[in-house]
Amino acid sequence: MKQNQCIITFIIIAILIIFSSCTSTQPSPNKEQSSENIGSATDEYENTQTKVVIDPHLFADPKTVSEKYVSPILNYGKMSTYNWESPSQISADDLVNICMSNNYLNLPTSPDNKSIQEYGEYLTNRVPAKDMESAIQTYFPVTSEHLKTSQYYDSKTDTYQITEIPLRHGRGRGISAKSAAVSQNQVEIQLCVSNPSYDVGTLTMELLPDGRLTYSSLILDELELCNRKYIQNTLCSDLLFSNWESADQITPDALTIFYLENNMDAPVLSRDEEMRPNQLPEDVESYIKQYFDVSTEQIRKSHHFDSKNQVYHIWGIGSVLTSRVTAVKTEGKFLTIDYQLYREGGTPENTELLWKGTVTIEQKNDGGFFYHSCSGKEL
Repeated sequence: MKQNQCIITFIIIAILIIFSSCTSTQPSPNKEQSSENIGSATDEYENTQTKVVIDPHLFADPKTVSEKYVSPILNYGKMSTYNWESPSQISADDLVNICMSNNYLNLPTSPDNKSIQEYGEYLTNRVPAKDMESAIQTYFPVTSEHLKTSQYYDSKTDTYQITEIPLRHGRGRGISAKSAAVSQNQVEIQLCVSNPSYDVGTLTMELLPDGRLTYSSLILDELELCNRKYIQNTLCSDLLFSNWESADQITPDALTIFYLENNMDAPVLSRDEEMRPNQLPEDVESYIKQYFDVSTEQIRKSHHFDSKNQVYHIWGIGSVLTSRVTAVKTEGKFLTIDYQLYREGGTPENTELLWKGTVTIEQKNDGGFFYHSCSGKEL
């Protein structure tokens, strides 16, 4: 009996050993997948343990927020003339402009390494595409392919040509931060204009998993978009501080000042003996004709035209005016804009309303536009 029990016990042990050996050699159906996911699981754990969130203190002071996050992108290029819900909707030219106006690449400048805002000039004419794109992608999550659609990109040399970029001057001046709402990985900056005082929209930033604090959207209201696109770029010329029923009634000097106001950083190819800049007639006149239905003869009546040397000398412009759009109406291809012009006084109380007017814009099939007529009243 005991012998039988020993035999049975022996058989059971043998079966267990064989079963254990078989199961240990069978591949686990999830073994390969598990090994592949070890890294991501560990990374996820490490990210959880060292999670980076936006510090609310960075956005507590509206003035600091304006200087650090708002002005660097809205003061340059034309970004404030259109809305974008994703950085991929931003013009590649504007992104390159912002990069170079803020010197994201930390390139040396002359004289004395002055900032671009202080009218420092770059010592190089070209930037390698890899460097330019990496610098922009630090703040704007866009693809290199999108950036290469810029007119400044040269595919033959794989570089960006920077001498033609209109640095420093943009359409977003005067827009500042009013307040900021901070969540764990996002901040919404409420934007306003101070003088006169009114709200204009929202700039949103997002903290990406890799720790980059990037721009994600800009939404301005329709009235402010029209102000930035059609009104703000005329303030030096006083074009909209007068009455005219057709463009040929506009003073020629106002037309040539309009050119310079919108081409402040166009390269000066040469100067006369009095150091006045020489602007080529084809450059000045073709630009003006994009926006006004006027003849070459009308433009050349400007005091800025040097008939002897066949060049324009336009310089020394400025303005203390600021503007606000109060209503917009569309009828067919015409856009009617009611606006106000102010003398900027440093504070809302000291900012004086000077003019109430209406300008009619004729929208062209190619996406451009003409200033069609203007009427108003000085206050």
